[in-house]
Amino acid sequence: AADVATWEWDLGSGVLAWSENAPTVLGLAGAPGSYERLIECIHPEDRKGVEQAISDCLEGVTRSFRSEFRVLRSDGSSGWVEGRGRALQVPGARPERVLGALADIRERKQGEQVRLRRREELRSLIEDLELAAVLIDPNGKARIWNRKSLELFGLSEARASSAGAFMN
Repeated sequence: AADVATWEWDLGSGVLAWSENAPTVLGLAGAPGSYERLIECIHPEDRKGVEQAISDCLEGVTRSFRSEFRVLRSDGSSGWVEGRGRALQVPGARPERVLGALADIRERKQGEQVRLRRREELRSLIEDLELAAVLIDPNGKARIWNRKSLELFGLSEARASSAGAFMN
């Protein structure tokens, strides 16, 4: 698929080999040839988390890593990528190679942002109603309470958020 790239990192040589479509997934003119160059492509606010996930894997804290992060694309825009990897090693020895994949998750992240924005718009609309209103999910759990409904039921916001099923 055009939106997934695979990679192999030889820890001895430091060479990071990529599948042909890596530049497309990362939004770069060419594939980064080293770990350091890859880290430079990651948004500064996300670098520490990605580096920690990889470090934990290399140190044996975890067997693999998964991280979602923003990348700085060659055209000046940013994109979202999910990176996964696993260190390969002989038992009792340090890892020799790391294999992994990167997936372009921009569309999913855009969808998440739209859903969050719509939820906040709905929350605002319900809060502004002059009537008591409660948004109940398909499982009968009250998800959003407005001020009037809290007053009507004599609940605090904390109590309402932990109330559980509204209707059985």
